Amino acid sequence: FFFSSRRRHTRLQGDWSSDVCSSDLEAAWRSLATALEPLVGVAPPTLALHVRRGDYLNPNSGFLPLGPGYYRRALETVRKCQDLSANAGIAAGGSRDNRRPLVHLFTDDPAWCRTHLTDSDWDLQIEAGSPEQDLARLAASRVLIISNSSFSAVASHLAKLRDPAAAVLCPDRWLLKEDGRLGDLRSPGWLTVKV
Repeated sequence: FFFSSRRRHTRLQGDWSSDVCSSDLEAAWRSLATALEPLVGVAPPTLALHVRRGDYLNPNSGFLPLGPGYYRRALETVRKCQDLSANAGIAAGGSRDNRRPLVHLFTDDPAWCRTHLTDSDWDLQIEAGSPEQDLARLAASRVLIISNSSFSAVASHLAKLRDPAAAVLCPDRWLLKEDGRLGDLRSPGWLTVKV
């Protein structure tokens, strides 16, 4: 694992199909979290959603492209679960301060998200930062709904390191074919949502 932010670009390098939550990597995770802290911004997201599409749409990638049903079920889980709702700053089964929950959306396909995830039950705010800013803001969130990507997994591990009470909702299937060819980056403490 290697992290460098000395140059104009940040470089994360490593085997992302391995056990990224190993205690052997804790010092590296803490270093990365510290380096990303200035990129979070004034108001970190409370409820964040990461949607990965792009190369996942290629059936040869080995990854399972997640449909709108997964993301909608995850958002409904947050709305209906009192503990998750409180952590996301919304009233259980409803909205924050009688308003719809604000979902900070991080994605490589904003048009697909607008078409498939816009709903009268929540407000989507599409974030458009650099990859480093997106990673920092995802990692600063109190509730994360993630895709089955290493970017999501890294953000989630950083969020749990920063705040052990942070909640992570992830798909119950990570890969197109669960054959052990690629690693599963989920942590045992994350809540799984049916794909």
